[in-house]
Amino acid sequence: MGSIPGPFHPHQFCTIKNILEALKGEKVIIVLKGCCEEWVKVLAVCGNILIAEFPDKKCHCPIKFIDIDCICEVITDCQKVIRTFLEDKEDHKDHC
Repeated sequence: MGSIPGPFHPHQFCTIKNILEALKGEKVIIVLKGCCEEWVKVLAVCGNILIAEFPDKKCHCPIKFIDIDCICEVITDCQKVIRTFLEDKEDHKDHC
């Protein structure tokens, strides 16, 4: 996985939208509110829409537009984002 350009502050990650914006270009698992998990590559976030590619799909047009309000979780192994978010979380509780 690639690194996230910085500097980032933990309070920037207090929304699913901000997390997805920080993970642009990364492969992540998104969990939709219906408990459906999907592997996607984050291409962009436009307003409240996630534009994602399905890297393992062999279809004609593997791009999906997902309403961010339908996403309840983002799962990633991108250690820099997770570490940055967790290290100073207590210091920035009032920002979330």
